[in-house]
Amino acid sequence: MAPSQEGPQNEWAGEFHRALAAAHEATEATRAVSDWLWTHVVASHVHPRDMPADLKPSLDSLNVALKALTEALRDAFNRFSSDPTAKFVQGRPLTQEEYYLIRAMGVDFGTVLAGIDPYDQFRMLQVKTTNGSCYINVDARPRDPSSQETEGRFGRPPEEVDLRDLTPEQRRFFREKRADVYARFAAANTKAPSRS
Repeated sequence: MAPSQEGPQNEWAGEFHRALAAAHEATEATRAVSDWLWTHVVASHVHPRDMPADLKPSLDSLNVALKALTEALRDAFNRFSSDPTAKFVQGRPLTQEEYYLIRAMGVDFGTVLAGIDPYDQFRMLQVKTTNGSCYINVDARPRDPSSQETEGRFGRPPEEVDLRDLTPEQRRFFREKRADVYARFAAANTKAPSRS
């Protein structure tokens, strides 16, 4: 289970940031035009001071549209990039949409079993423990405690996940569909729960 170094996630994030920057520039340009109009067009000797009637609705509409555009871009960035990535890194459950977005970003969740929906398999990898949440990385092996290397990886190997933290559905899934992984849980955790 490893993310690609370069991939759609970096491209998507970059595109969203460029779009947000362009919307910000347009907002600043509109503000500068409005300031210039207030200084050079609006009569200072007339009270109350007001923008010319034929300009005011257009400027107001432009400001409202730019604000809505910026909010929509920020919401899209959060929905399609930032939020799924943060939830995955924190080990929190992903919706089906978020799962496929993370997959499209280049994250490999390991072997996908034929005949079982990939998202349903992925849900079996998410574990809530007393210390928080994490994902099981079925391809990872326990870290060598004597090693000075620090490798970046997502999830914990099965040996580092207590079987008691798995739901009955997860235990049944691993026992029946991934006996190889289930054996690794059992080997690392001698106080395994009953076969529920």
